[in-house]
Amino acid sequence: MPISGRPGLSRRNPGALSKAGAFLGSAPATQPAAGSAVLSRPHQVEVGPIPTTAGRESMPASSPAPPTPDLRKIYRRFALLLIVTIVVLSAGFGTALYFVVKNRPASVPATQLVAKQEQENDLQAKEKEEERPRADFRKLMVEGGTALADHRFEEAAKSYQSALQLFPTDVEAAKGLSAVRTALEERARAKNDQEKRQTEFTRLMDQGKEAMKGQQFAAAARAFDDALRLIPENAAAAKAFHEASDAVLAQQTAKKKVADYESHMTAARAAMVGQRYGEARNEFLAALQNKPEDPAALEGHKQAEKRLNELQEETQRQADFNRLMDQGDRALRNRRYEEAERAYNKAVALLPRNVDARNGLREAQKGLEKMKQDFNRLMQQGDLAMQALHFSDAVRAFSQALKLFPDSEAAINKLQTAQKAQDDLGNAQASYNRLMLQAGAAMRLGRFSDAALAYSAAIRVVPGDLDALAGLRSARAGMMFGPPLVPVFP
Repeated sequence: MPISGRPGLSRRNPGALSKAGAFLGSAPATQPAAGSAVLSRPHQVEVGPIPTTAGRESMPASSPAPPTPDLRKIYRRFALLLIVTIVVLSAGFGTALYFVVKNRPASVPATQLVAKQEQENDLQAKEKEEERPRADFRKLMVEGGTALADHRFEEAAKSYQSALQLFPTDVEAAKGLSAVRTALEERARAKNDQEKRQTEFTRLMDQGKEAMKGQQFAAAARAFDDALRLIPENAAAAKAFHEASDAVLAQQTAKKKVADYESHMTAARAAMVGQRYGEARNEFLAALQNKPEDPAALEGHKQAEKRLNELQEETQRQADFNRLMDQGDRALRNRRYEEAERAYNKAVALLPRNVDARNGLREAQKGLEKMKQDFNRLMQQGDLAMQALHFSDAVRAFSQALKLFPDSEAAINKLQTAQKAQDDLGNAQASYNRLMLQAGAAMRLGRFSDAALAYSAAIRVVPGDLDALAGLRSARAGMMFGPPLVPVFP
């Protein structure tokens, strides 16, 4: 690099240039050999033309000189960097040279080289000879392992035996052959166990079939279950076990139905004896649910229904009987013998053997008979009173008779007739009294004809009245022996 390119090194600063030369000339000469080559390289320093005195004089005297940099520090740094670089490069070069010299073969004679090459060839040939059985051994070991994994134990045994013939002391081949022999023994043992299981399985299946024929379903189910435990995947054993289990369930259900039937029939018979016919009917129905169409249960249910109906009718009959007896007793106490007789008759019809009903009927009949006699007597009294024109007595007699037999039409009719006659008699008595008064007044006044007319009218009102007849005779005598009288009434 031209020094003129460095800052501060120019024609205008010759002092700096001289200082640089002095610095370079004072550099230490004790450097490493590796670096000496680098330092011995000529450094060309391109120095421009140094200005002369005339040149300096031609420069203007008024322009000030620029500040001079500290080139010593700059070159020290440059030199330090250069030294470090040289040291690193020298170390790397020395290390590389060491390894090259170390790995370089020493020079040997040609005869030794030929012998060594022959030895190497023999060694390679020997290794090839030894490698061939080793390859066969590895192949046999792989074949043996594959056959063992695939359970081809005979092939595996042959492979491992061949491998041991090649290398009798090989541990892996011995282990493989031992594993094959163990597997063969286990297979033989498993085969033997399988044959035993198959024999036992066949025996159990035959035993179960025989039990099924004899309807010993529980024993058959046990046999089939044991057979299925030996060979769980056997479909025939599974099917036979399910059939036997269903048969056991059906048999147990049938036995339970029989037991329930007997229990209900026993309870039904006990209820019939105790006359609990409703309970008996329900028990017979329960028995029929366990054994439909059973003749004994059907007949028992029929009898229970019949007795229950009879009992219900008897209960109703007893209720009606009690009601009629109460009715008859009340009528008897009130001397309504006819009503009592009707009630007791109905009660006796319901319960013919009931003593109270019969006694009540006799009492009612006796009272009715006496009442009839009283009725007839009162009716006769009424008739006699009517004949005697004692209408009030007739009304009283007929009324009493009607109280005894309120429904008697004869008593009702005669009472009505007597009441009408009594009413008419009341009116006639008033007329009679009036006529008798008129006749008496006429007699006192000497009007005998008027008196005779009044007495005659009174006799018509009350035929056979003695007073009226006597007055009529007196009036007629006055008419015969006295002056004629002017009649009071037309």
